[in-house]
Amino acid sequence: MSQSDAMSLEAPAPIGGYRQFVQVSAGSRLLFVSGQIGETAGGDVAAYGYEQCRLAWTNVLHQLSAAGYAADHLIKATVFLTSAALVAPHQRARNEVLGARQPALSVVIVPALADPRWCVEVEVVAARDEAP
Repeated sequence: MSQSDAMSLEAPAPIGGYRQFVQVSAGSRLLFVSGQIGETAGGDVAAYGYEQCRLAWTNVLHQLSAAGYAADHLIKATVFLTSAALVAPHQRARNEVLGARQPALSVVIVPALADPRWCVEVEVVAARDEAP
C-alpha cells in the first residue's frame, strides 16, 4: 500500500485532511467495514453533530481493531451526512480521531439515514500487506 502526497496538478487540491488517491499493492488484504454510526454498543445515540461524528469514527477504529487492522491501514472512507452544516463538525471529529492519517474520502449529503436520530454514517476500506 502506498500513501503519498502526490496528486494531479490538473485537479483541485484536497481540502480538509484527505488524500486524492491511495494506491494498494497487488496481494494486499482488503477489509470492508460497513457503515458506522454515532451510537454506543449499548444503544445510546450521541448528541447531534460533532459528538455523533466523533463516535462514528471511533466505532470505525473499533471495527478495524476487531479485524486485526489499525487506523494506519485505512485507504478509503465514504461519509454520509444528513446536512451540509455537518461538514465542518465532521471534519474536526475525523481529524481528531484519525490524527495525521488521511484516507481517500468522499462526503455525501443525504436527506436521511435509516434511523432519524442519526446524522452521520461512515463506511471504510482498509488494506494491509500482511495477514492479520
